[in-house]
Amino acid sequence: MSNLLRNYLADRGITVKLETPQHQRTAIDLNPVPRIELPDMTNLSQSVREQVQDIVHASLEYSNNLRFRDVVRYKLAGRFINSHSETIYYVSENEKEGKKTYKEVIQKFCEEHNLGAISMGFQELIYSENEVHGCIEFNYCTDKTFGFTFMLDIALADDFKTAISKRENINDTPILTRLSMDNRGNMVENSILFNAPKINMPANIMYPWFNESPEDFARAFMAAAPNVLVLYGDPGTGKTTFIKRMLQGIGFADERTISVIDTPGVMNSPELVNNIYTSKHKDIFIFEDVDRHLYSREEGNDIMAGLLNAAEGLASPDVKIIISTNIKNLADIDSALIRPGRCFKTLEFLKLEQEQQFNVRQFLGLDVEVCTTEHQSLAEVMNERATEGMTGSGFM
Repeated sequence: MSNLLRNYLADRGITVKLETPQHQRTAIDLNPVPRIELPDMTNLSQSVREQVQDIVHASLEYSNNLRFRDVVRYKLAGRFINSHSETIYYVSENEKEGKKTYKEVIQKFCEEHNLGAISMGFQELIYSENEVHGCIEFNYCTDKTFGFTFMLDIALADDFKTAISKRENINDTPILTRLSMDNRGNMVENSILFNAPKINMPANIMYPWFNESPEDFARAFMAAAPNVLVLYGDPGTGKTTFIKRMLQGIGFADERTISVIDTPGVMNSPELVNNIYTSKHKDIFIFEDVDRHLYSREEGNDIMAGLLNAAEGLASPDVKIIISTNIKNLADIDSALIRPGRCFKTLEFLKLEQEQQFNVRQFLGLDVEVCTTEHQSLAEVMNERATEGMTGSGFM
């Protein structure tokens, strides 16, 4: 057994000793057999002890191919128990508080449902008097975002989600999902905190060329049949902030996943199309910094063809795709992407004229004498002090 696996198990309270059965011993032990010493289980029923031992032995045997919760799922299925797997993310001030919340929620959940938990570090096996009902794992995402990754008997899953929602000291900062690629070339989901705009500027000042606010656009877009919205124009003209205000207008209360795609690796992954195809009711996909994938397919843009087909084949019409690009000319964007029926609107973001610059700087209490007849981006007009966290900052 590798030291890495031995240390992994030790961190979870599991001791593994390699022994050879007496009747098989020779001068040289070639096939040592793991003997597993779990945390104290003297208070458990014989049935639960046997199930736990079976799960841990199988986890060791298939450790190269299966995650612990996958093994638990298969063992539950073998006892004809349907299970549900999910990760629910939450925000805490730091890792210590995140782990404290994790332990408190599980303890309260078990007390309310007359269940027990065998703790192996920050991984729990949940059991009743005679059955193992699943497992719960602590998921570290960032220094402020964490997750309950659980695989539970389907009869308990909703109750556990309720227990999470009723936890103490809830931080309701919205959490988005950023899609990226791991070092094996697989697409993974990372949680990021929603970074709200720092300044609440009236829409008619910030975006004087639009007749509606971002919030109004958002509500109309969510109610419309077309799935795609395209924002285009020079960098620094406020596209990202516009999307953030759209999200605020839509709200975060509904059970939807908001995914941010902003790297070429994800755009080139075949997993992305499948991710869109299998998206849930009300999910939103936001594409940023993917300009080269938006040009006409006459130039060989196969990636966009896949995305278009995915958008066309969505089972739920209220799954939405928002695309932000620095392409300046609408004619350069793939015409199939923006055709009526598929695209809700194309919104062009412009640089500000002198009077528009004046209105922005006056609202911010900045010197208006610097306003110029030369057209400037919103970021340039607001300058470095006022633009912090507002434009050009992305979702990270």
